[in-house]
Amino acid sequence: MKKTLILSCAVMLCTLIPLVSCEGNSQKEEPSQETPPTTYNNPVSNLILPDPSVIRDSDGTFYLYASDESVKGLPIVKSKDLVNWSQSGQVFSGATRPRLDGSSGGNLWAPEIARIGNKYVLYYSYTPKDFSGKEWQWGIGAATADRPTGPWTDKGKVFLGGEIGVQCSIDPCFYAENGKNYLIWGSYFGIWAIELSADGLSVRDGAEKVHLAGTDGYGLEGAMIHKKDGKYYLFVSEGGTGYNDHYKLGCARADQLLGPYLNKAGKDVKTAPVDFFLSAGNGFISPGHCSQILTDDKGQDWVLYHAYVQNEQDKGRRLMLSNLSWTGGWPSVAGGVPAKSRQIPYWK
Repeated sequence: MKKTLILSCAVMLCTLIPLVSCEGNSQKEEPSQETPPTTYNNPVSNLILPDPSVIRDSDGTFYLYASDESVKGLPIVKSKDLVNWSQSGQVFSGATRPRLDGSSGGNLWAPEIARIGNKYVLYYSYTPKDFSGKEWQWGIGAATADRPTGPWTDKGKVFLGGEIGVQCSIDPCFYAENGKNYLIWGSYFGIWAIELSADGLSVRDGAEKVHLAGTDGYGLEGAMIHKKDGKYYLFVSEGGTGYNDHYKLGCARADQLLGPYLNKAGKDVKTAPVDFFLSAGNGFISPGHCSQILTDDKGQDWVLYHAYVQNEQDKGRRLMLSNLSWTGGWPSVAGGVPAKSRQIPYWK
């Protein structure tokens, strides 16, 4: 009788208690998940990150390198989506900062990241500490690492302006094609290209520089080359990098890597102007000096660059992101100005 009563009570208890108590966790409540944002706002970082260069690592992480007057060591930031960035160290410390001309100090600007063989190679611009009037001492150096975060080993100069015969030799851009490495560079005295050695750390023996764009005093800088649909696009900036300098981003196009590069009117941009497609507006000042162009998993092209936020000059040149469209075989940005907000890139 007692056993029967206990069994009956157990059956009744299981009937009264919700099913989740008698059948394990079949109705366990799932944790709530917030819907990820679908848009981003410019600038995409509040850090000072002018002259950006970016690379995507094998795990999908983007690493970006930039000038930074406050660090003088070339900062590194990382992101999974081009929108949310976090600090990831810097290339050089005070003790390891290069001194290409042998002076007691100097400035580091406009890095360019590349992968050559099994090494990461970071090219950097160097100017003497008091660089005005010393334009022939401006130059480009290189450092290598096994990982995008370093540690970095400085390999010294690739060349100085006086050695290569180009004043204001800064703003490197790396491009590899058909087993050959090229460096594109220059500022204020034309944009030039030259073939590099197999490891990318020196000029190839016997290589001759090639003039791609700009003339003395024309002010082109920040070159970057992108290939699309069999055409080569030379992106450059012009106008000076200050808050009131009217910096802007333009482009020319060629059928061959080493040119000739022509504008939309078919004129050679060694003497004719490039076509500009991004300038100040929407509350952003002096946009320019773009990174490599990145294509997301929907086939959309994106470009990172720097700009000032209007009335926030003291916060320096900030990191910007824009969607790049192609109209009639030429790049464009909606409205010709940076967007305040836009749909985020798509990555699987």
